[in-house]
Amino acid sequence: MQTAIFFLSLVAALRADTQQKVNPVEKVTSLLEKLQGEIEADGKAEAASYDKFACFCKEQADNKQYAIEKFIEQENSLEATIADKTAKKAQLDSEIADHAAEIAKLNTEQDDAQSARDGEHAVYVEKAADLSTGIERMAGAIEQLKGSKGSMTDAKAMLLSKHSTLISDSLTLAESLRVPKEHYSMLQADPHGYAYHSNEIVATFTDLLKDFKTKKVEVDQEEQETRQAFEMESGARRNLIKAEEKSKSEKSEMSAQLESDLNAHSTELQQTKDAHAADSNFLADLTSQCETKAQDWDQRSSKRTAELTAISEALELLKGDVSKMYSSNDLGLMSVKKTTAGIEYTPTVLARALSSSLTIGIPAVSASSSMFSSSWSTPSHCLQSV
Repeated sequence: MQTAIFFLSLVAALRADTQQKVNPVEKVTSLLEKLQGEIEADGKAEAASYDKFACFCKEQADNKQYAIEKFIEQENSLEATIADKTAKKAQLDSEIADHAAEIAKLNTEQDDAQSARDGEHAVYVEKAADLSTGIERMAGAIEQLKGSKGSMTDAKAMLLSKHSTLISDSLTLAESLRVPKEHYSMLQADPHGYAYHSNEIVATFTDLLKDFKTKKVEVDQEEQETRQAFEMESGARRNLIKAEEKSKSEKSEMSAQLESDLNAHSTELQQTKDAHAADSNFLADLTSQCETKAQDWDQRSSKRTAELTAISEALELLKGDVSKMYSSNDLGLMSVKKTTAGIEYTPTVLARALSSSLTIGIPAVSASSSMFSSSWSTPSHCLQSV
């Protein structure tokens, strides 16, 4: 039905031009050539526009691809830096723990050594006090005994009895100091016989006094040596503790700095990944839009090529010597036949040839010459498929 309308419209227009003494073949040819020019012009304009769009797609895609590659490089660099600093921090933290353990061990040793030293010093103080007391009392006893050599025997006995406590304490002290027994054996005899051996008792006291003084010197010297050894050992231990604490402090600062760096790197890495993802999404969307635009362009280009081919073939037919084969009124496009059902229009051989060549169509309009003006002003309004 649409084909019939097209040819009826064309025949009507040609007849109108015939009444105005215009060659219908030339009119149709002119119209088709005009349409051909408009399609070609529109094609060039759209090609220029698409070329700009294609350049935009390529430029944006290249920029985003470059940015994505840079993001990947940055991510790899940050991940390597994070892994390296994480390993360094773990090593530092392990060393810090070792320093802390060593410090605790040294402090324990220091406390134990100090406790032992305090015990040794307490023993020394007690022993030194006993010796000092014994020396002082022994010296006093000797003076008294020496002063009583000319006294009566009973008086000497009473004097020795007065110093019985000193004698007992001296024996105990001598035994504890491991004084040779021969130095104090006289004092272990029966006290009642002291009066008859006053000279021996004085000599014994004198020997014990010498022994006590000697022991006092030895005890003092031993205390001094022990104290010096302790102080040296304690000082060395304190120096080790200070060195361990210094190393621990320095490494703690380094670990804290690495922790700060790792937090900054992790934040930067996440931001880089977010930017990477955003650009990847943009590139994917851009690629999709550009590919869709390219497909649309290819389809329109193919359609436009088909339209121009059809018009060229139609012009070739019209420019042939076809007018001699048909009357000047209908150009041989439609044959009219009256039937009982009404008037029947049938395309002629030329019409069928034109129909097979034209792959685009025109809108169905009334058979008047006005269809050749505004209706064909743009390619989209030119020819519909017949």
